[in-house]
Amino acid sequence: MSSGVFTLGWVALRGYPPEFDPEFDPGLDVMARSLDTQGHLTDMSLRSVRWALPPPDAGFVLLYQKGDLEGAHIVEVLLDRTNRKILSITEVQRGLDR
Repeated sequence: MSSGVFTLGWVALRGYPPEFDPEFDPGLDVMARSLDTQGHLTDMSLRSVRWALPPPDAGFVLLYQKGDLEGAHIVEVLLDRTNRKILSITEVQRGLDR
């Protein structure tokens, strides 16, 4: 019998329905872009998707980056899939390890 404390540090999407995979079906990316009425995601590439903690109804965090270089412009989007709403769009500080 083992004992200990488990700390969840990163919640990448693994073991998820195929419609959440941007390479299989870009549903989350398409939804986020369609809800971005101010153009924050224009010319940006989706880099990662993870579950939002604590989750709203079907909440996801999508990370977008402009350019491929380290230190490029990075934006984090908190998306509520169920209610089809962007809850927040935040610029991530450069140099942070995501």
